[in-house]
This record gives sequence, structure tokens and C-alpha cells, in this order.
Amino acid sequence: MEVSIDPRILNKVLLICQKNSTKLDQISKRRDEMETMMVEQREMMVEQKDKIDQILSKFEVQNNADNKVVKDKGKKTKNEFYQVNICFIINSFCLYYISLVLT
Repeated sequence: MEVSIDPRILNKVLLICQKNSTKLDQISKRRDEMETMMVEQREMMVEQKDKIDQILSKFEVQNNADNKVVKDKGKKTKNEFYQVNICFIINSFCLYYISLVLT
């Protein structure tokens, strides 16, 4: 049993296969280009995220320092010199001044 193949049809099939092959090659090249672009964009995003994290950490440090200043404002210090009652000093000064003036 012999099968006859028309050379024109075979030629058309071969042309279609060649076109498909070139299209697949172009698609493969574009895919590779897109992958490299995605990798570059990911790297850029990581860099931008790092920069943002650095800026945010600076603000957090500054905010924590400001909060600490506010929190420490009402606390007593461990140094006894600063724990002296100001009213006692003023009263003592007034009594001393009055005693000087009256005598």
C-alpha cells in the first residue's frame, strides 16, 4: 500500500512549521527579556524597600527619643541636689530677708 504525498501540501506544511518555529523563537526571546526585566524590577523594589525601611527606622528612633523625653519629664532624678523643694528655698529666703529688714 503506497501513500501518495502531494509535494505542494508537504511544502505548505513545512512553511507553516518554519513560521511556527520562528514565532516560538521570538516568544522565547521575549520571555527571557521579560524575566530579566522582572528580576531587575524586583531588585529595584528591594532597594526602594530598604531605603523606605531606613527612613522609617530613623523616624522611629526620633519618635522613640521624643516619647522618652516626654515620659521622663515628670520623673524624679536620682541626684539629691535637684530634689530640693523650691518652696522651702523661697520661704527660707523670704524669712531671712524679712529678718534682715526688721533688725
